[in-house]
Amino acid sequence: MARIDLHYPDTIRRDAAAFTLVRDQVEAVASHSHRKAELVHLIAGNLTLQSADGIWVVPPGRALWIPPGIAHSTLETGNVEARCIFFEPDLSPHFLPHCHLVFVHPLLEAIMDRLTQSGPEGAIDAAREGRLVAVLIDELAAARREPFHLPLPRDSRLKHIAERLLKQPSLRIPIARWCAEAGMSPRTLGRLFQRDIGMAFGKWRQQLHIQVALRKLERGATVSMIAYDLGYESPSAFITMFKRNTGQTPGALHRANPDT
Repeated sequence: MARIDLHYPDTIRRDAAAFTLVRDQVEAVASHSHRKAELVHLIAGNLTLQSADGIWVVPPGRALWIPPGIAHSTLETGNVEARCIFFEPDLSPHFLPHCHLVFVHPLLEAIMDRLTQSGPEGAIDAAREGRLVAVLIDELAAARREPFHLPLPRDSRLKHIAERLLKQPSLRIPIARWCAEAGMSPRTLGRLFQRDIGMAFGKWRQQLHIQVALRKLERGATVSMIAYDLGYESPSAFITMFKRNTGQTPGALHRANPDT
């Protein structure tokens, strides 16, 4: 399809303006926001987005909810097939105030598919569309949350650490050295990470490795290649970490994705 004007969905006065996105190569998109809420359901490909809440890797078979007015950008490029649905802001419920990623079960997918088939201007009557959207939002709120989110710190000292690891995920610098560079004690580092992003430093680094792995798996890398690239002693050590955090092995998660 032709390039979508980022402002066009906000001009459509319907409960749900739905688009199908198919790209051989998705370009990075600068930070922007919509007056509407947005739902991005990845059918196939590779997509990474960033908001103030952090970085989100969206694997196939998952959907990212972005509330109205939340600035976000597309970081990762690649082949993409996705559904994008924009909701009027008064339909955005109070219990979905933040970005979150969910697993798309068959009912969710069927509703999104039906809305997308009707096109952005809507080929179904408003009453029926309203009923579909109401069920869709209820199902989104109840859907299983997915752990493929990397929160980003706001403290300047922690941001320095995070930025270095984002550029070089395989870095294995001892905590003492990170603390020396940031001018703080290990206790202070741990307390700041917990306060700023709600998890320990080691847990955050594991979440980063999971995101890196998801992107590399989609590009065809093997689990062994990823494990050694990230500095793990063995593929089994990496698989254990991945499964502990996601509930699945990297291979099982990748095989469960549609069209892989």
